[in-house]
Amino acid sequence: MAATGKPQGNFQNQGTSGSQTGQQFGQTANRLGQEALEKGREAGAAVKEQAQNLSERAKDMASNVAEKARDVAANVGERTDDAFSSVGERISNWGSSLREAAPREGMIGSAAQTVAGQLETGGHYIQEHGLSGIAEDVTAVIRRNPITALCVGFSLGCVIGMALSSRR
Repeated sequence: MAATGKPQGNFQNQGTSGSQTGQQFGQTANRLGQEALEKGREAGAAVKEQAQNLSERAKDMASNVAEKARDVAANVGERTDDAFSSVGERISNWGSSLREAAPREGMIGSAAQTVAGQLETGGHYIQEHGLSGIAEDVTAVIRRNPITALCVGFSLGCVIGMALSSRR
């Protein structure tokens, strides 16, 4: 019996030792799991922060692009208005030149004075109103006279069509 008691004691010590090792292993695994969980949370927070930074950068870039587009549109608008103002000034100058160069008497003189006056008036109108003002005025005329506007548009289309077809 002594022989059987001895091995049983060794197995008990090993079982206790195995139980302690299992507990230590469990504790170590638990600690490592907690550390991994913490590292995962830190990594998630870092990714979230980077995503927010990228989002902010994208918003800033989009804002800058939109601002530059507004600036370009404003510059184009200013250039267009300047160009129309310049055209209006030239038309007015043509009217003045025609008035000075044309005869003052007779039927030709009367017609030249009328044309000169219309050129000067039209030039001043273009200078003052620009492209947007002209577009608003044309829109108002079309709304007041829709049938006439359709007839004018159809007539212009026919004239342009005949001009293009006669070139062939």
